[in-house]
Formats: sequence, C-alpha cells, structure tokens
Amino acid sequence: GRKEFNEYVKNNIRFPEHEDILTKAVVVLNFVVGFDGRPAQVFVLKSPGKAFSDEAIRLLTDGPDWRPAESEGAQIGQGTRIRIVFNKE
Repeated sequence: GRKEFNEYVKNNIRFPEHEDILTKAVVVLNFVVGFDGRPAQVFVLKSPGKAFSDEAIRLLTDGPDWRPAESEGAQIGQGTRIRIVFNKE
C-alpha cells in the first residue's frame, strides 16, 4: 500500500548524482497495480529530467507490493498516480 511505499521511499531514495542545479524536484508517475500487487505500465507524467525519472521508476519497481483494487469483491486493474519528491540534503 501507499503507507509502506512512502516509508520505503524515505529510506531508499537517492538524489541523482551530478545534479548541481536543483535542490528539490518532483516526479509524477502513473501506473497500474497488477493483480499480483506489482506496478505495471509505468509512465512518467512529470519530471525535471531522465535521472530523476529513472530513480523514481527504480523506487516504484523495486519497492513493496501494492494492494490491487477491488470491485464487488473481485480484483481489478486500476491506474494510480504518485508523486515522488526529491530533496537534496
């Protein structure tokens, strides 16, 4: 779920190397939670650059499983949108 994912991001996010201009960045991803709880069909909706997109996708695909959506007791594929915020410390 989202709570576990947020904790995972907090502990595993890496600010892209060689990024000297930005100190904060936001990447917005859209994806489908598959029946197995894994992210699929990941699309970058907003990003300041490829390095940030790649790191956000890595976090999403390497992270914990999500709970698939349900409708009338049956699992369904549903699009989900998340924001990953990068802060340079």
